[in-house]
Amino acid sequence: MESINARIRDALRHHRGATPDHQAAIAEWTLHTYTHQPATPERILTTWHTQGRPPRQRIPTAPTVTNTTHPAGWGTTPTSQEGLWPRKG
Repeated sequence: MESINARIRDALRHHRGATPDHQAAIAEWTLHTYTHQPATPERILTTWHTQGRPPRQRIPTAPTVTNTTHPAGWGTTPTSQEGLWPRKG
């Protein structure tokens, strides 16, 4: 018997390319099917319009800041001063 985490990963693997919100819905539905008495899809859809869509709250991630203080020429590009170019003579 597989663990629940393995089953969630398997469900997400079968839905590759899904948006993050859709991935969250897939994981929630997989967890819902393993509850003690899961509601049937028919029962969920009958109460869907009266209760509204269940809210999904995502934890926002901080934007990554790239350091752009150095000049554009600095980096790992080979230069002629390093002697990496063919020489004549």
